[in-house]
Amino acid sequence: MDRKSSSKILSYHLDSFLKKLELQRKLSPLTVRSYKSDLQELCRFAKERNTNLEKTLKEFTFYLAKKYKKSSQNRKISAIRSYIKYLKQIKVLNSIPNIDTPKPEERLPTVLEVKEILELLNKLEKKFKTTGRETDLRNWLIVEVLYSCAIRVGELVVIRWEDVDLTNKTLKVRGKGDKERIVPLNTKAVEVLTLWQNKQQLNKGYILKNRKGNAIDPRTVRYLLDRISRDNGLFLNLHPHLFRHSCATHLLREGADIRFIQEMLGHSSINTTQIYTKVNIEYLLGEYRKSHPHAKK
Repeated sequence: MDRKSSSKILSYHLDSFLKKLELQRKLSPLTVRSYKSDLQELCRFAKERNTNLEKTLKEFTFYLAKKYKKSSQNRKISAIRSYIKYLKQIKVLNSIPNIDTPKPEERLPTVLEVKEILELLNKLEKKFKTTGRETDLRNWLIVEVLYSCAIRVGELVVIRWEDVDLTNKTLKVRGKGDKERIVPLNTKAVEVLTLWQNKQQLNKGYILKNRKGNAIDPRTVRYLLDRISRDNGLFLNLHPHLFRHSCATHLLREGADIRFIQEMLGHSSINTTQIYTKVNIEYLLGEYRKSHPHAKK
């Protein structure tokens, strides 16, 4: 590949690669948008450098190391690897250049304590039962389902009433790669979903939808959580994954089997789920230091 053609090839084939992710690999629109954003950044970088592909990729990894956390670097490099592999498959490239990957830093997930979660849910429930407003019921539903079911925001927004079984207290969730799993619904989740269904007077379509009847955008959920935090006087950065992390951690503390947690979260590998055992160890050590006479200063 000559010096001038690398940036053009990276840009030219991007749309066909993204289409393949969507149609063949069945990735969610949110994941495809993430790929697009990461790869467009590479294309802009390549255009500015105007050099051969191998040098561009090497310089780009240095650029990522200066600008992003290791977790973000890994995500972007993973996207690039997939794209480069695709270019080789369609015979645009003869070989796959080496791309260095930074070692991931182990950062434990941030979680809320059970007391904090219950206080928030109680506030949201009480507010709706006082006002009767649909928006207050929606806010309660979002937090209750995110926490009770430990689902991703991308999974929440595509839930349809056809996926909800209030009789058997289960929910069908479509996860990464369009994989389906069944998660249990607790009593409160059933209650809020029943109230919402009665309010909406629907038994099909998206449970959370915009004015056009389409699924709401995940960014809308993030915005609503930010507003919920402010409206309830919380000094917390509420984000969808916080409830997922919290649920998994609380289940583990209460003695749930890690394989059950893996299934509930939709993790393909148990290694991903095991991060919560480390969160639990940190919690146990903290409780020990607070409570044990010999651990107190």
